[in-house]
Amino acid sequence: MGLETILTSVFLSFSTNLDNLAVGMTYGMRQLTIGWWGNLLIASLSGVSTFFSMSVGDWLEDFLNPNLAQDMGAGIIVLMGLGVLWNAYQEETNETQDFSRPSPKNKLSFTRIVVLGLALTVTNWGTGIGAGIAELNSGLTSSFSFLSSLVTIGGGMLLGKWATRQLTGNWLSWVSGLGLILLGIYEGV
Repeated sequence: MGLETILTSVFLSFSTNLDNLAVGMTYGMRQLTIGWWGNLLIASLSGVSTFFSMSVGDWLEDFLNPNLAQDMGAGIIVLMGLGVLWNAYQEETNETQDFSRPSPKNKLSFTRIVVLGLALTVTNWGTGIGAGIAELNSGLTSSFSFLSSLVTIGGGMLLGKWATRQLTGNWLSWVSGLGLILLGIYEGV
């Protein structure tokens, strides 16, 4: 396993979990707490969904011409990036939340954390299938997905607590989408 494989897995994992950072920042700004066990649960869902979706992509790759499989995997990652950019644009044009008046500090319920964790794994599915087709290492990428989810949720909560009114989490969505597009282009070349 080369350095390029490791760096690609790290980049993919962090790109798909930048939405976790945005969510963590938003919750931190609103004084909502996920807690360490909730963060661990969300990270576990991220790692498992990445591994499973990459396994599906790897299985699909067996039925495809290798060049076509590489192009499809790269294309799916690019499409996921475009989807993230579209969602960021939609959030930016529809943003009406006022973070200047944070709500009282509340801890999220187990049910709400599970729903949040499942919602945050949606990005992992598309990119995981694309990464599996592109023949990235599923164990390594899933492990980095777990770790990056831990860091992005926890780090986002901390950043959100100190964020000013002008600092919103939406710019992270733009970075994430562009990162996925660049990764998909790189994998397709």
